[in-house]
Amino acid sequence: MTNNHRLSGLAGRLSLLLPLTVGAFLRFASLGKQPLFLDEAFTADLVLRSWVEMLQVIMTDVHPPLFYVLLKPIVAIFPLTEWTLRSLSAFCSVLALALAIGLARRLGGPGIASTTGWVLSWSALHLYYAQDARMYALLDVWWVLAALASFSALWDRNRLAWLVWSIVTLAAIYTHFYGFVLWGVGAFGGWTLILCRRRWRDLRWWGFSQMVILAGTIPLISLFIHVAQTGVGGTWVPSWRDLLDLLALMLLGFSPVHNHFLNGHLLVIPPWDFSRGTGEFLAFILTGLALTGWGLRGKLRKRPLGWLLGVYAWLPLCLATFLLWAAGRRFWAYRPFIGVATLAAVGLASGWHFLLSRRWRIALIGVLFGLNLGSLWAYEFHWVKDYGRVAFRALSDQPALLLDRHYGAYVFYFYRPDWNGELFGLVPRSDRPYGVVRLTREGSLRGRAEAIECEDLPIQIALYDPAGRRFSEGDRWPPCLREREGWLFNPATGRWEVVSSLIP
Repeated sequence: MTNNHRLSGLAGRLSLLLPLTVGAFLRFASLGKQPLFLDEAFTADLVLRSWVEMLQVIMTDVHPPLFYVLLKPIVAIFPLTEWTLRSLSAFCSVLALALAIGLARRLGGPGIASTTGWVLSWSALHLYYAQDARMYALLDVWWVLAALASFSALWDRNRLAWLVWSIVTLAAIYTHFYGFVLWGVGAFGGWTLILCRRRWRDLRWWGFSQMVILAGTIPLISLFIHVAQTGVGGTWVPSWRDLLDLLALMLLGFSPVHNHFLNGHLLVIPPWDFSRGTGEFLAFILTGLALTGWGLRGKLRKRPLGWLLGVYAWLPLCLATFLLWAAGRRFWAYRPFIGVATLAAVGLASGWHFLLSRRWRIALIGVLFGLNLGSLWAYEFHWVKDYGRVAFRALSDQPALLLDRHYGAYVFYFYRPDWNGELFGLVPRSDRPYGVVRLTREGSLRGRAEAIECEDLPIQIALYDPAGRRFSEGDRWPPCLREREGWLFNPATGRWEVVSSLIP
């Protein structure tokens, strides 16, 4: 019996370590392969500045400073590459995966924890932001840690956990202003549980934790007012289809929702390129299975797992919907809800565990992996980091410039201190296929894109065109562009190539 018990314990640990190992491998495997895109260039530009100048620029931005403060020492120590800029996000994503597995194991057992780990290990949503030099993977860590701290404070009656919850929530606010949503749902969920169970002594610790967070947000007041007045440009009021898209993105990969995420023309991968409606239908079926499992085991809804998922997965969506609807804002952005998606994965895995036998759960995991092969293959071999922006590189191996939007009004540049040359590029225009711009380094953060005539170009030009428009529209371009030598980006190799004739 002892040997069998040891073998069973070893098998249980392996069932949790294996998805964690696979998830860590996928997050770090191609970390530096995709070149930077616009927002990542913004991050790089900030962390290459001095501490004083970086903080001054952050106070005019729409995001709090914590991610940049943590990333800056890493960039100062290690070589300046895409891998270095994304290493913090990749580490945070692995940590969030481990925390989600631990949370699921503590509240639901090893079976639910293993299924949760597999769902999140290859989740396209989590893989993308694990390899993105932005703050969303860090926000995911705080979201799961806040849920763990709430459980310990409210169910284990651990007083120290109240302080941990307040610090973690404050860290989330300093990472992204959607941390205020995390604060709101955590405070409301804790207050409601205390009142329902009449734990009046816990109200003192609940109030203490709120005061800690309130005092800690004082330095961010001016920045928050600025963001509230100007808007963040990335809010999302979810509808029922949006929620299905979020689940489809997490469970099935990029393709089902590529119309709202990344580049659709780069993600056409038969036989995985099914329509948005098909993806939503599959997400609906998978969610329905989970809800059926929860319904058949109704008593489990009173357990901490049900409370935790309600507070940190579904309540944030309801609160964000109300706040953004009241503010009259609507914009597509899955990013701030990455923590919600993580907790939702725990809920889905729990429902499947309640409904399906072990054999059927293994089969379901196998099917999900097969459906995600398309997104994994696309991210490994396709240029998917563009998101509709035009990317430029200088002759060096380091990214030099990235052009915001298609009309070339502003330039966000990721520069090297020793780069002093000019760079010219082509951008779409309304009156002709492309216009010519000179990209300058004027301004503290946004450089100017100056329109000129192609005859005035003294040097080569650079063209990034993954959709291949240069071939279909090449005959419409003036001869001075068709015959110009320059650099042409090859999305198949991910490199700039010098060509004698830019336009075939």
